[in-house]
Amino acid sequence: MATPKTPRSISRDTALDRRRHAENELQFAVILGQYHVRHARMLYTLYDGDLLLPMILGEIAFRNVSGVIGEHESYAQGIEEELDALHSPGSLKPCNASSIALSTGIPRETVRRKLAILERDGHIRREDDGFVLTNKPRTKTLPEVGYKDFIDFMHTHERIAKILLRS
Repeated sequence: MATPKTPRSISRDTALDRRRHAENELQFAVILGQYHVRHARMLYTLYDGDLLLPMILGEIAFRNVSGVIGEHESYAQGIEEELDALHSPGSLKPCNASSIALSTGIPRETVRRKLAILERDGHIRREDDGFVLTNKPRTKTLPEVGYKDFIDFMHTHERIAKILLRS
């Protein structure tokens, strides 16, 4: 997959203009729909058909890093330094099955079962008090999949940007 080339800059006002959106609504729906289906298919494959696992893992990750992101200049650091900072003792904000259930709308008992699977597969760890934290990816699979998804997202952005610049 080639690296996307971003067209000239698109202002936020241009991107959010209702008229432009209405004029191109069907095209945007198709382009975004294609991306979302590819993304869901990738997650479906990665998590053996259980789409609740990445939803719950994502919620845990967002909650965990909410106490770290913004506290340091993460963009100035290399990715390894950032990961090390995120996984240093005490830096992650823990969460539990109840808070995940509340934020996702997934029943708490379902969340508990999925947490057991995520723990078994090494994606998360439980603290003695029952709170859960994410683990560093043990393989290069997740970062590689994340990179491919990012490139796909940027290609999707490029397609939408070209339409916005035409209208």
